[in-house]
Amino acid sequence: MEIVFPKLSELPQGISSHLRKMIDCIANLDLSVKMTTHKEHVHIYEVYDSSKRLRYLFKKLCDYEEVSPRKEVDVYLLDHPKNSNKA
Repeated sequence: MEIVFPKLSELPQGISSHLRKMIDCIANLDLSVKMTTHKEHVHIYEVYDSSKRLRYLFKKLCDYEEVSPRKEVDVYLLDHPKNSNKA
């Protein structure tokens, strides 16, 4: 199965804007700092911004042969409160 990623210019403006923010945040990460693992899910890593606010969750595939995790987005933008639905 070939995985194809669309260009940001091909996406709706709102989605493109959120993804651009994610890309910029990732590009500016301090790579010397180890990412924190989620306390309930050890295959999830947390990324904080410079003001210590949780910004993103990164999902590490537990089994690289699994198909279902590859079908979902592996990086989540947190733009809602922690205990509510994520966009």
